[in-house]
Amino acid sequence: MSARSAASAVCRHSASVQDAARMLSVKPESMPDSRSSGGRAPGTAPRMDQRRTLMQMTESACLRVRGAVGQRVGTERNGLTIVINSLRIYKHGSPAILRTAFLLTFAAATLGSLPPVALAAAPAPFSAVYNAHYDGLPLKAKAVRELRRNADGRYEFVSTASAFFARIRESSTFDWTDAGPVPRQYAYVRTGLGKNRTTDVRFDWGAGMAENVAKRKPWTVPVAPGTLDKLAVQMKLRADVKRLVENDAERTLVYNIAENGRIKRFEFELFDEETIETPMGDLRTVKLRRVRENGARRETVFWLAPAYDFLLVRMFQRERNGTRFELVIRSLEQPDEPRA
Repeated sequence: MSARSAASAVCRHSASVQDAARMLSVKPESMPDSRSSGGRAPGTAPRMDQRRTLMQMTESACLRVRGAVGQRVGTERNGLTIVINSLRIYKHGSPAILRTAFLLTFAAATLGSLPPVALAAAPAPFSAVYNAHYDGLPLKAKAVRELRRNADGRYEFVSTASAFFARIRESSTFDWTDAGPVPRQYAYVRTGLGKNRTTDVRFDWGAGMAENVAKRKPWTVPVAPGTLDKLAVQMKLRADVKRLVENDAERTLVYNIAENGRIKRFEFELFDEETIETPMGDLRTVKLRRVRENGARRETVFWLAPAYDFLLVRMFQRERNGTRFELVIRSLEQPDEPRA
């Protein structure tokens, strides 16, 4: 990767030229004024020229770049309503609400243990369908996650859940850079039972803000470089886990996500490998778990398949009261499209 492309990629994740310089391991205080040519120590001219050029490229690139919860969508069992959206499944009618990440509810941020400008291969489009099980019983609901690349080169990641005549759809539109996804818009739409609900979050990286422009419960929150939305983070996660496994690097992942007017922080760790049975056959996987406080009774585990570019193929959660929820991949389609 050239210095110019590196500068352009870094600036997308930098609040200022100084931030970009730090990400590129350039000390701003050591950079001479581009209008000055004097004061060089003997033998330092080439290195200082390189730093000045890199800083100018970064500044130029930055100037160019900056120009549901609780829906009755499901089935009933023993007087309890199983409620589904594309991020979580809940159990209503009981004091203990089953909060389960449905399609990888992760928070997003940069991976501290990896270089900020490490190359991240562009993801390939796919469409995956999952079966859901609650305490060992199958739920009559269909969950689908799809990634596609639009004509303008941007990616759209869509997550849907449908049951009976209700439907929930979430989508994230993002650019893909050498450092991973940069979200532009996150949308949530629920139709069917109950009141319809809409969330529409726009990311303004020039201003460093994320804003929910939906009329109901609008909010604005400052976002630092690397902050992602609920869906784009899943693409970042896959790329990060892949690098961790291939480089045998530090196994802890820390993410931040903009949600409901707050920046939420989550931590995960890779801890094991396992071959699991699925409707698609036996799959070798790496296991990722949510890091919680000591003594926490909740447990969340994810299985990612290296053979499918670390796609989520299974998820398990045990709640404080012992109830269990599980997702297992049922089918996968991958269009024959070359990666960017």
